Amino acid sequence: QIGAVQTIPAFLLGAALWRLRAHLTLPKAGATALVLSAAAWLIASALLRFSDLVIWPAFAPLVFGLAHFGDAASRWGSRLRYLGRLSTAMVLVYLPVDIAYFRAGRLLLGEPRGLAAWALLLGVFPAILLASIAAHHLVQRPVWRWPVRRDPGAGRNGQ
Repeated sequence: QIGAVQTIPAFLLGAALWRLRAHLTLPKAGATALVLSAAAWLIASALLRFSDLVIWPAFAPLVFGLAHFGDAASRWGSRLRYLGRLSTAMVLVYLPVDIAYFRAGRLLLGEPRGLAAWALLLGVFPAILLASIAAHHLVQRPVWRWPVRRDPGAGRNGQ
């Protein structure tokens, strides 16, 4: 339950992927193959209940491959960039949302079994996404824009 243990490696991996993307470009077929193989590994290893240590690194090739789909002007490119912007907010809200969501689910449903348990499990992902969107638009974007609006260097030395 210590977020830094998870957040720091995820941030470092994201930074490394960003740098790699600046120096290495895959053809569309290579990016597609990378995404499909990483997705297959993630699904299979999750279904087989492999350790997170085996599952987590597979997100790197998945993200790297997805980064090759479309530029900022394309429909996929703009959606992926938006999801990338949400990722910071998601890192900040997913654990509190997860805890509150499952506690509320248990209060409302008792201990869910069968289909109710699956429905509760699948519902947490949209709940986290919605909370991330809200956090991004209500907190993250205004905080990012705050220094730009104040621009302490404007007007000095011909700037």
